[in-house]
Amino acid sequence: MLKATHKGIELFYSQITMNEFQHAQRLFKGLFPLGISKITILDQQNNTVAERLVFVQNKDDKAIQLELNKEEFKTREKVKLDVTSLLSQTDTITSTLSVSVVHEDYFSSTGNNQTIESYLLLDSELKGSIESPATCFIDEKEISAEEKLDLLMMVNGWRSYYWDDLEKFYGKELPNWADYGITIRGNVMKQWGGKPVDDGKVVIGPFSSGFLFEETRTDENGYFSFDRLYLKDKARIMINAETKTGNKRNDILLEAQNEIDTTFSAEYLKKSSADINIPMKFYRENYYRQVAETEFKVKSGILLDEVQAIGQKVTGDGHFRLYGEPDVSLVVLDEDIDKYFNILDYLEGRVAGVIVTGDEVRIRGAVRNPLLIVDGIDTDWSDTRNIPMGDIDKIEILKTGFSTSVYGSRGADGVIAVLTKMGKGEWENNWVRNIHGRITPSFNGFQLPREFYSPKYSAENINDARPDYRPTLLWNPDVTVTNGEAKIEFFTADNLARYHIFVEGISKNGKICLGTSLLTVSIPRK
Repeated sequence: MLKATHKGIELFYSQITMNEFQHAQRLFKGLFPLGISKITILDQQNNTVAERLVFVQNKDDKAIQLELNKEEFKTREKVKLDVTSLLSQTDTITSTLSVSVVHEDYFSSTGNNQTIESYLLLDSELKGSIESPATCFIDEKEISAEEKLDLLMMVNGWRSYYWDDLEKFYGKELPNWADYGITIRGNVMKQWGGKPVDDGKVVIGPFSSGFLFEETRTDENGYFSFDRLYLKDKARIMINAETKTGNKRNDILLEAQNEIDTTFSAEYLKKSSADINIPMKFYRENYYRQVAETEFKVKSGILLDEVQAIGQKVTGDGHFRLYGEPDVSLVVLDEDIDKYFNILDYLEGRVAGVIVTGDEVRIRGAVRNPLLIVDGIDTDWSDTRNIPMGDIDKIEILKTGFSTSVYGSRGADGVIAVLTKMGKGEWENNWVRNIHGRITPSFNGFQLPREFYSPKYSAENINDARPDYRPTLLWNPDVTVTNGEAKIEFFTADNLARYHIFVEGISKNGKICLGTSLLTVSIPRK
């Protein structure tokens, strides 16, 4: 029997009758999906007699098209790249595309050694290491891509797929497949008696926007855990704990946070990237680039005589303000923390001309809520209930046109500025909030991604003497596709060279979207 499978899934089988020493069997290529499939010959007892891997590639079935606004560019000139989807009407690019434009000399002699196509269809499916898998998809003068792939199938082993083992996890969360995140663990103890809080409610709440509420319960020993939290940079959070009867006189003790090592040694990177053949052109170009930048810094530097810095101590409350003196400034006292639920409750009946009705605030008969500023940032009034009174240092009210003029038309209905203790910097000074059943610890979260540097030249800076020898003109892993199109703009550098353009992504139906092109910079800027 002849059987064909793809990733462990049976495609078809056919009974074979051997009347002679050899038997020819023709297989229609359209029966095989894109990528690696396996053809197996079985005897009457279903024992494997022979196996053969085959690779099916449709080079004419392109998913995206790239188009440059011109063929040849000057140095420091704007490049316009249009990406157009060639997918069928039933398929779209719903996610984002990754785009990179890299100097040709920075590739090894074999060119780009990996693409999304070569990884998903080839490298991830075969056992062992493959040298420059992307080159297997390129036709050469002596050998075609189809011949390369066929030879590769004859010498490499296939990874086995154990789909039967995965069926027991159908509809369940797969073990160890969850996204990585920060874990916060601790326990809750009663302040009186020091006994653990059983089945208590523990809530992580937001102090700043963008952090959602998370809630859990303590076990019989008072322990709780929050897993896979996504916190950014140095994050200050708020943890509240209460018993199942609502008593908040509890102590929250946190376990030490596991530090995430975000640095890699050069030796580790060398071992992990042993197959990358770095060309000598890379070292030469990089050396000349560093020399040019160093010479510019020396020539453009200005030598100064001795400078004396004379400072003057500035006194204040530590808060940042755009405005001058407020019309009213209220200091939140310790006794106000437990007395008032939120800002609206605190302001009601406290300031002349400020009327609080439910969730609405009016200053001197205005028809809308005043502008709300929290530590200098415009804030929606619906967020006021999420700001604990214990976090507030001052509340200042601006009623007159003179004091609100800095905010223009936004302050036409008045301004209420909330100045928190975080904005004052007290958290950095080990400020401890005295609120029962609440702590506000600080955690080292994930570093925010930074945008890849790509300068924008204009009439003002086109003749800047600073050298620009960027080997990578553009890298953007988050290009948005709208209605099947994406328009990308970037500037060339001072190098006269060729650049490779790679655009990669995945469609809604799982189709590989790969587009490549060449960009030539051959005209010096005059």
